[in-house]
Amino acid sequence: MRIIYLWMKKLDTPRGVRRVPVSSRSLTGEVLGVDFESALERDLMLKMSFHRQVDWFQSQPVRIDYEYPDGQKRHYTPDLFVSFTADDNFVTPRPLLCEVKYRKDLLGNWQELRHKFRAAKAYCKAKDWRFEVFDERRIRTQELVSIQFLWKYRTADFDKEIGDVIYEALRVARRPLPMLDTVKSLFSSDEQRGNAVWAWWCLASRRLIECDLTTPLTGNTQFWLANWRYRG
Repeated sequence: MRIIYLWMKKLDTPRGVRRVPVSSRSLTGEVLGVDFESALERDLMLKMSFHRQVDWFQSQPVRIDYEYPDGQKRHYTPDLFVSFTADDNFVTPRPLLCEVKYRKDLLGNWQELRHKFRAAKAYCKAKDWRFEVFDERRIRTQELVSIQFLWKYRTADFDKEIGDVIYEALRVARRPLPMLDTVKSLFSSDEQRGNAVWAWWCLASRRLIECDLTTPLTGNTQFWLANWRYRG
């Protein structure tokens, strides 16, 4: 059964070169129109969707034709293409073509995969792109755990007045502040503090306030303002 995940931002991009078939052997589905055919691909999409410089991404974007050592003509379709925007220094990372594989599959099928990857690297070099292989060690990190936690707040409602108070406190401080200690200092009642914690996670999920996603998120996590202005 095809599963629909409402995790990612809407991406107005064309379909890839082939559709992902519904599978009874692996997890397949769509993430707001972007297909995946494994849980590992889904997790990489989730991380990319939370990356500040990612502009858009597309699954199975190109078909790469290559020749096998025995002379047979073959083709290869990488899993994901990622396009980026410029950073604060106006530097735009080169587009990224990704292959997503579990480590056991990389090791077990390396003799065949290495020819595909060699063709992909040559294809990317000609286009001034990058090609990278992602296994579960690169994808299923603490950062992914943090993003999965925050994503359920991404479209949740919260008290905008409380959000303004939190934002103003971080603006005035001009330094990172711990969540729970700051909430306790700003709000007196248990109800207000509960609403403030909820609002705090909502602001973080929208990247309006920042934290280190590579460490576990707790009440002691330090937060600071994002680069752009919070508009409520």
